[in-house]
Amino acid sequence: AEFSFIDSCEYLAVTYNDLSTIAAPEVIVSWSWDIDNNGTEDYNTQNPSHLFTAGTYTSKLAVTTALGCVKDTTMSVVIYPKPQANFTFTEECLYDSLSFIDASLVTTGDVITFHAWNFGETITPLIQSALTNPYYTYSSEGSYSVSEIISTANGCLDTITKVVEVYSVPVATFSTSNVCQDVTANYTDQSTISSGTIINWSWDFGDLNYGVNQNENHNYFANGTYPVQLIITSANNCKDTATENITIYPIPQVTFSMQDDCLEEAIQFTNNSIINTPGTLNLFTWDFGDMSSPSNVPSPSYTYQTPGTYNVVLSIVSGDNCIGSLQQPVIVHPLPQVSFVASETCENEPPTIFTNTSAIISGTNTGYEWNFGNVGNTTSSQENPTHNYGVHGDYVVSLNIISDMGCRDTIIDTIKVKHKPLAIFIQDTTGGCAPICINFVSQSQDSIGIATWNWHFENNYGEGAQKYEGYCYNEAGIFDVKLIVENTVGCFDTIESLGLISTYDYPVADFELTPENTNITDGDITFTNLSTDAILWKWDFDDGELDSVTYDPVHLYQDTGTYLVELVVYNSDGCSTVIYHQVIISPIENVFVPSAFSPNGDGENDILFVRGYLNGLYFSVYDRWGKKVFESNDESIGWDGRINDKPANEGV
Repeated sequence: AEFSFIDSCEYLAVTYNDLSTIAAPEVIVSWSWDIDNNGTEDYNTQNPSHLFTAGTYTSKLAVTTALGCVKDTTMSVVIYPKPQANFTFTEECLYDSLSFIDASLVTTGDVITFHAWNFGETITPLIQSALTNPYYTYSSEGSYSVSEIISTANGCLDTITKVVEVYSVPVATFSTSNVCQDVTANYTDQSTISSGTIINWSWDFGDLNYGVNQNENHNYFANGTYPVQLIITSANNCKDTATENITIYPIPQVTFSMQDDCLEEAIQFTNNSIINTPGTLNLFTWDFGDMSSPSNVPSPSYTYQTPGTYNVVLSIVSGDNCIGSLQQPVIVHPLPQVSFVASETCENEPPTIFTNTSAIISGTNTGYEWNFGNVGNTTSSQENPTHNYGVHGDYVVSLNIISDMGCRDTIIDTIKVKHKPLAIFIQDTTGGCAPICINFVSQSQDSIGIATWNWHFENNYGEGAQKYEGYCYNEAGIFDVKLIVENTVGCFDTIESLGLISTYDYPVADFELTPENTNITDGDITFTNLSTDAILWKWDFDDGELDSVTYDPVHLYQDTGTYLVELVVYNSDGCSTVIYHQVIISPIENVFVPSAFSPNGDGENDILFVRGYLNGLYFSVYDRWGKKVFESNDESIGWDGRINDKPANEGV
């Protein structure tokens, strides 16, 4: 009994080949196979096949001849385990290299010695890779059946097939255009995908700034060329990248300088602008902030017409049509609004008063330069000066005002210094005894005529307003006399003569007489001189008798009457005072009244008087009907014979 076989894999049947022999003429007529030697016949055919699981088995063959002779034999059968083919992969995008990772297993003690891969894109060759972990790049998107066949060292095989999905790859593209620095660059996504959707956009603007929106915009802060990259991702995580260069043109770096200045002064604007290479500065536009026409001069000068603060804007356009601008304020300081008024004065005095009435819109006026326009060009730095012009005429006066900002303006005006009169006067005396009246005459001179005279006779008291004036001094003293004359243009001149008039006191004249009233039979009158400050006396007794020697005379009156005695006394200054006292020498009393008179104008008996030694009288005349036609209290006044200014009838 003898047989043969080949050790096999568990998934392959083992074929037993009977090799038993017997000498002829005997023949073997039956075969009994106990495959696993367990005492049970499994097969009775000469060459059976049997499928084992992995392991080592003892197989027994018993053969029987025709004569009934039996012989058996055993052999060990090794059944190798079947490997477990498996692999992993990541579904990838078209054009990506897919990585296939072998994950096959085999029983310990055996090893996998062979791999065969078919990636399903083409049928041939059947084996497209024998690598354990191959890579494969598909040429088109779609679903593919990928198979792996493995073989162990004992020749056991296994295979596995899996479906791999190759995703559509999006096509990244975008549009943009070159812009100027600080101008927003716009990026428009124009990407496409044949199937699926694009769900993510990743922008790299090339200046370390990034974006995640489908369409983006970005500001660059420096000029140059930037590589802009767009990475798009589909819903299946397939990506594509597009890169475009964008050029950011430099913008003019605008700067300029100027100096604040005064109104009507040209302000110089200096353009200091630059631009990064390769940019060029092509067009300049100045807006001076006052609604005036712009200037295209690179560095202009400009004169403002009104003061204030102006926002000056310089705009520059580069060769790439990029615009830069800068606004800066410039202050135009106001000029002083110069004006003054001058008092209208006369030559010599009083001085002309100059009143500065200048103003300024803002700031303050701090400096004053006056030129009074006379010989020698007298000047002053006072705000409100005075100046005395010695000669009348027209003078061109200038005032230059300087503000706290150094701005100047000047006004020139003509002032008039009027002609002044010459005051002169004379008087008829320089003094005497007070009271004394003195006549004054103005002899003042003026070619244009004197309008007023103002006299001060008694120092500053007493005054007159006429060319010819008289003034009475009532007190003794020494007096100044002043004359102020004014001409027809209001100019004055004054002449003052100090101590011109000297006046003296009068002596005090006084006397007493005893008796004051007597009659003709006792006519001696005693006079007592009571005068003071007198050195000379003169008596007039009113009866034709004089006495200039006797201090206290006694005088005899020879007739009745009322006598007014005069005493004149003189002092050492030649001033005299007179005083009067009445002496009455009464008659022996008697009255005489004529019985007739003849008022015919012949000079005799024309008036009817009452006569006699009288102390007083009341004389009245009545007609026959008792009507009063005349009365008198004075013995020197009589009746002229008229009634109601008509002669009375004869025989009255």
